[in-house]
Amino acid sequence: MPQILIAVAVTLIFAVPVTYFSTVEYRKRLVESKIGSAEEKARKIIDDAVKTAETKKRESLLEIKEESIRTKNDLDKEIKERRNEIQRNERRWSPLRKKKQGLQQRKKKLTGRKQKFQGCTKNEYRNLRESQD
Repeated sequence: MPQILIAVAVTLIFAVPVTYFSTVEYRKRLVESKIGSAEEKARKIIDDAVKTAETKKRESLLEIKEESIRTKNDLDKEIKERRNEIQRNERRWSPLRKKKQGLQQRKKKLTGRKQKFQGCTKNEYRNLRESQD
C-alpha cells in the first residue's frame, strides 16, 4: 500500500501542474479567440460604417448635382422667357419709335417754317408760301 500511495502522490505531483498549465493555456486560447472575434466584428462594423458613410456622401453629392442642374435649367428657361418677352416688346414698340422719329422730324420742319413766317408781312408770307409749294 505505501507503494500505491507513492504512485498516487507522484502522479498527482505531475498531473496537477500539467492539468493546471493545460487549463490555463486552454482558457488563454479561448479568451484570445473571443478577443480576436470581437476585434474582427469591430473591424467589420467600422468597415460597414465607412462604406455607409461613403455611400451617403455619394448620394448627397448626386442630389446636390441634380438640384444644381434643375436650378440651372430653371434659370435658363426664365432667361429664355425674358428674352422672348423683350423681343415681343421690341417688335411692338419698333413701329411706334419709327412714328415718333417721323413726328419729331415733321415737328422740326414745321418749327423751321414757323420761324420763317414769323415777323413776315402779308406779301412776304404769300411769296414764301408760293415758293415752298
